[in-house]
Amino acid sequence: MQPPPPAPDVVREALSAILVSPQFINAVRARRFLAHIVEQTLAGRTDGIKELVLGIEVFDRPSDFDPKVDTVVRVEAGKLRKRLEEYYSGEGAAATLRIEVPKGCYVPQFRFQPQPPELEIRRPASHPIGFAVGILALFLIAVSAWWTTHRFRAPEPPANPSIAVLPFLNLSADPTYGYFADGMTEELTGALSNAGGLRVAARTSAFYFKGKPADVQEIGAKLHVAFVVEGSVQKQGEQLKVTAQLIRTGDGYHVWSGSFERRLVDVFAVQQEIAGSVVSALQVKLTSAQDRRLKKIHTANQQAFDLYLKGKHELNSFAPGSLDRAERIFEQAIAADPAYALPYVGLAEVYWTTDIWSLRPANELAAKGSAAIHKALSLDDEIAEAHVVLATITARHEYNWPEAERQMRRALELNPSSAVGHHGLAHNVFAPQGRWQEALAESRIASELDPLSPMIAVGEPWLAHLEGRSTVAVQGFRRLLAANPNDMMALFGLSLSLKKQGDYPAALANFQQLQRQAPSAQTLAFIGWLQARVGNPAETRKILEQLLARSKKQFVSPACFVVLYMGLGDADSAFRYVELAREQQDSFLIFARTQDMWDPVRKDPRYLALLTKIGLSDEQLQKNQYRR
Repeated sequence: MQPPPPAPDVVREALSAILVSPQFINAVRARRFLAHIVEQTLAGRTDGIKELVLGIEVFDRPSDFDPKVDTVVRVEAGKLRKRLEEYYSGEGAAATLRIEVPKGCYVPQFRFQPQPPELEIRRPASHPIGFAVGILALFLIAVSAWWTTHRFRAPEPPANPSIAVLPFLNLSADPTYGYFADGMTEELTGALSNAGGLRVAARTSAFYFKGKPADVQEIGAKLHVAFVVEGSVQKQGEQLKVTAQLIRTGDGYHVWSGSFERRLVDVFAVQQEIAGSVVSALQVKLTSAQDRRLKKIHTANQQAFDLYLKGKHELNSFAPGSLDRAERIFEQAIAADPAYALPYVGLAEVYWTTDIWSLRPANELAAKGSAAIHKALSLDDEIAEAHVVLATITARHEYNWPEAERQMRRALELNPSSAVGHHGLAHNVFAPQGRWQEALAESRIASELDPLSPMIAVGEPWLAHLEGRSTVAVQGFRRLLAANPNDMMALFGLSLSLKKQGDYPAALANFQQLQRQAPSAQTLAFIGWLQARVGNPAETRKILEQLLARSKKQFVSPACFVVLYMGLGDADSAFRYVELAREQQDSFLIFARTQDMWDPVRKDPRYLALLTKIGLSDEQLQKNQYRR
């Protein structure tokens, strides 16, 4: 009797473990290939798992691709099988479910691995004492052999190890130097991320433990890492003392430690030495390009570096006025060293974050962000974060999906451990185009790399919401809120998902709670839309008048008026603001294919024209598919 097929969630859990394993984390093609064929199989679309289709959909071959001439699918399938074999002979040896790609086809098979039976020791019928003595002798021989081999040698580090850089302690007399310790942590994280063969936990998750008592075993379990770097920074006048240690999370073993007392101007050399020592201790083999990036010093100007660290501290603080302060500080860093690329990236991130909160016109922010990021890339084309930001601007404001994907993949080529890169590829590139399987795979990789980030945690339920799997989305958002009732992103997602389900009273109550906790014009607009749905259009008009009056004094995104007029059923007024939103390059439009608000106008010629203008018409998406 054949065992029942495994549940899709069990298969996807096994897939996620494979995709973040050392054999796959840096293998972009293999990850994409495996995720595609697994999701196609789970969806019952095995007819499409053929060499011709795979060449076009997975390996970016043109529509006239001839598999007899171009053997890319067969070659990559061979490599994929080898990677799976290596995974199951090592890290995945104990996996209950195995995903296999048999030779001669590309449809994966899901096979439960029988657990080995417990070893049964048979006692001989006679001489029980002699048998016991023999067993004891064998045991002592084994212990002696182990002791001889291991007593003078620490266990070997695993291939392609995983690591997190914990926030360095600020031991300076002045507590305001905390920004410097945080900056050192981020710089070291960035340097190690550029080292191939290392999976580096994201800053957001590592900083979760700042100021919190936790042992390394707990940290390792929560961040899915085998090693951590921890240390301290003491800044006194022009002198700097830095200590650092590399610790194995499984048993607390100190693999390496170092202490550096230098002049402040030598901070760059200290960072480089720590990063190099960690890589050396873990026996990571780097290519020449990776070694060059690991040792790169972005500026020799200590003042510019210090200003950059202050700017990053403000950018990450989310305090009132922090974005304006960060913008000014990054500009000062640029003035101190115009050839220093990283402050330009920071400046672009300020504009990107400002746009997320719709605080200024999107086209103004996009233009400034684009100028800053192109300047950064002209100075240094190997900054992964710069390509992530450029891809984000290209997708959310220029609606150029092929170029956005190219830039995001370039970022991940430079830094496969970039959680924001995987997240951005999923949500800013794949999701607006309805490429759900690829989006889900990338979102899960981001979650593995940054497991404690609230922004990334909402990724999977948000994709379920956009795809129309509202029940799954509601369950996911509620799980996040149960763990953290103050998670505003999860509350916003839950409200939208309840709205999409048609549970308007519950959605309205949630949006009203969100508006009390974090007031915004966007939330107010959705409250107005829902008021119309529950039979209170007069309340919708009051909110409309309120926002129209506000827009005469300060910026209000045209998206708010699109939502309100759609709620009132006034398509003509709504499309006037749709056109204004498009002229302003508003990122609100990138989900025009997926948000239920557009349902009443999907056959309206103006809606179809909008999709064409933002590159999301059926015809354009079909062309993009063949370009891949």
